[in-house]
Amino acid sequence: MEWYLILQGRQCGPYQRGELLSVGLSNDTPVWTEGMETPLPAKDVGDLQRVLKELSWMARGAKTDSDGVYVMPRLSFLQAVNQGLGNLFNVKGRARRSEYWWFSLFLFLLSGIVLGLVDGVVYELLVFTGLSVPIEIRRLHDIGNNAKCLIYCYALLTTTIVIGMLMRIYSFQWLGYLCILFMALTGGGAVYLIVQFVKNSETEENEWGPSPKYLGVHDFDM
Repeated sequence: MEWYLILQGRQCGPYQRGELLSVGLSNDTPVWTEGMETPLPAKDVGDLQRVLKELSWMARGAKTDSDGVYVMPRLSFLQAVNQGLGNLFNVKGRARRSEYWWFSLFLFLLSGIVLGLVDGVVYELLVFTGLSVPIEIRRLHDIGNNAKCLIYCYALLTTTIVIGMLMRIYSFQWLGYLCILFMALTGGGAVYLIVQFVKNSETEENEWGPSPKYLGVHDFDM
């Protein structure tokens, strides 16, 4: 199918579909093709919706991979912090790797500042853990994980802390063995979570929403 455009008051074309990505097409550009009585804005032409969507992705910096899928560039530190703060208490949706790791670094630095102002590692742990849970849940959603494993890991961590506090009060030998056991389980859980957090985003949309990295895999028929 060949398309004609009106650009700066002049008729241009004909163009094939693939050429429309580089000729200055916009939502309001008048276009027409065989079978149309009069030119219409591109946004009102059903056959051009995919092209307009691709143009919007390209404007956001997305590029196509070897399979023709549009991939968003990695977030910068400031972009990740801005996005993370905007979703600070949001446990729905998905978070890609660059958002998670940059925002985790930000929280680590923030908790270090808190440690410098308030005497006590507990406060640092509360800041980092409390603020990181939502983005950890969204990161797990991004790889198709329902985040139940996060609950188990934090339960192990909490149990380990409680046992450590009890050891300060009671001198039972079995508490020491129990603490070692739960420390090992907590460490194993931490390793498991790190492995999950470094996984790439699922390409397709899942039950928690579309991929924040791969765009429009099944939005339209190619």
